[in-house]
Amino acid sequence: MNLRQARFDDTWRGVFARAYNSKLTRVSFEGLQSLNDSEIHFRSGITAIVGANGVGKSTLLAAVADLLANGEGEDDSNHRTRLKGSRLTGTAQHAGQNLTLSLQDGTDGAREATGQQFGGEYQWLDPSSLGSRYMTQISVDKNFADLLESVTPLYFNADELEIANYLVGKNYTGVSVYEIVDYADFERFPYFKVTAAGITYGSEGMGRGELSLLLVYWTLRDLPRNSILVLEEPETHVSPKSQDCLMNIVAKFGLDKGIWTIITTHSPTIIRHIPPEHLRLLSRGAGFTDVQENIPKTEIALLLGGGVNLTGAFLVEDQAAKDFLTTLLDEKAPALLKQYEIISAVSDSRISAILKNMPNTNGWLTLVGVYDGDMRRQITGQDFNWPFRFFPGTLNPEALLVSHLLATNDVANLLAMELHKTSAQITVALDHATGLDPHDFFTELGRALNVHVSVTRAAGVRIWLRDNNNEIAAQAFLSELKAAING
Repeated sequence: MNLRQARFDDTWRGVFARAYNSKLTRVSFEGLQSLNDSEIHFRSGITAIVGANGVGKSTLLAAVADLLANGEGEDDSNHRTRLKGSRLTGTAQHAGQNLTLSLQDGTDGAREATGQQFGGEYQWLDPSSLGSRYMTQISVDKNFADLLESVTPLYFNADELEIANYLVGKNYTGVSVYEIVDYADFERFPYFKVTAAGITYGSEGMGRGELSLLLVYWTLRDLPRNSILVLEEPETHVSPKSQDCLMNIVAKFGLDKGIWTIITTHSPTIIRHIPPEHLRLLSRGAGFTDVQENIPKTEIALLLGGGVNLTGAFLVEDQAAKDFLTTLLDEKAPALLKQYEIISAVSDSRISAILKNMPNTNGWLTLVGVYDGDMRRQITGQDFNWPFRFFPGTLNPEALLVSHLLATNDVANLLAMELHKTSAQITVALDHATGLDPHDFFTELGRALNVHVSVTRAAGVRIWLRDNNNEIAAQAFLSELKAAING
């Protein structure tokens, strides 16, 4: 089995392009605890519902599972409380049939299916919670060892062992599973026994993350083809490295077996390979939670607390370009400014050399080259490893700003407000700087006003942005920049 990242890159491309025979595409909800009445759409392959703690991810996932189970799913008190009084509808496909699903409380308070019923296979899995329940059950059952003696274990073959080692980050030499059916309150109870470094131990001797990872793998392994997996916060107790490995395996099974997956998470690592159009953000303002779609990954990363995979650098030609981009992001996209460092590469040729020679970092660093507008005809980037964009217009940033300033009515008063000087002082400084090369213009303007050149450039950017046409150009540039990042 080949578990190299290059192979997984192909897997991720395939999992979103694959045709799925069993899928849930939409859920509408009314009266769900803590959520505004709304609907959520799911995309091909994997959809991630992201948000901070307490915004209703578990409630929404319970609604999804309730629809797929036709109201006959989980029967614990938390599940019932979350769904009590709610009305759910959804659209699904299974075995070539389009389905309209609907659920609400019946007259006896039980959940009642009022539409068509989903007849496919699905699994709702909260690996951390389930692992805790398993450990508790083992500890309270004094006859558990005797029970195991009556169960024939299943042994991982070489490929399965390789996946388990890849997920957990250990060198297992053996893994066996004792699957107990209809035990206590569990329909199925898998008990793991592993051997590593000459030591053999069972589920009760594992860390929470180790057991969670094995539970997710066992679930994926056992799910029939064309199933739906509803996976709740698989990152709990799991290291970022294993989170990344886990998502690679989820994608692999999704592609190989046609498993349609819906995940809740608040981990940037979990969503690293998932395109923005497959992300659904739950956010709470002053009241209930709303569902938002088409949210850039950078904004999601800011909400979730960042993540090394969503940080990187913008490479610009010189300090003037750095000042231009810094001010533009500060004014129009502060989330990007917090996520990305802006680095002066000294020249356009140096940007090109870095974009060409810097190897792929497997997501821990993102690079985007940002060239001056006057380089549009010179840069093709056919052999670059990294994306690039151009500043607005066809001039370098300083020439762009000087051209606008000198054509702007009342520029002295505008600069006076920006730089906290008098109009008279600005007029004298402008007389001194006008006619100079654009680079010298801002240097001499700052020198005449006893202001750092970066401050004068920043003032020029803010005045440039006051023009409606420039605002449109700036927003178009930022959209291109975000597309380069998310791509």
